[in-house]
Amino acid sequence: MTETDAPNNKGVDYLMSGDSDDEVSASLVNNAEAPLSRGAPDLDDSLNTRTLADIYMEQGVYNKALEIYADLAKKDPNNAEIKSRLNEIEKLCREKFGEG
Repeated sequence: MTETDAPNNKGVDYLMSGDSDDEVSASLVNNAEAPLSRGAPDLDDSLNTRTLADIYMEQGVYNKALEIYADLAKKDPNNAEIKSRLNEIEKLCREKFGEG
């Protein structure tokens, strides 16, 4: 195989260089009991949108959707559509998990 026929992995190496799996692996080495989920505790509340909440609902992350709709209802207490969706999500959570 000539040098020009050799596979070029530079793109793969570049993409893998910042792989988040490396971060997870490194943190597990330091604390093997650490949870694998990584939340975003410093996520700006301005990112709380109905769209994001609905995405969470589709993904089955009901608690996050509930948090966002509760925040939206607090910010806009006269919005009947948000109140209705919040009530719907609360009902769904009570049915699925006995909470909400």
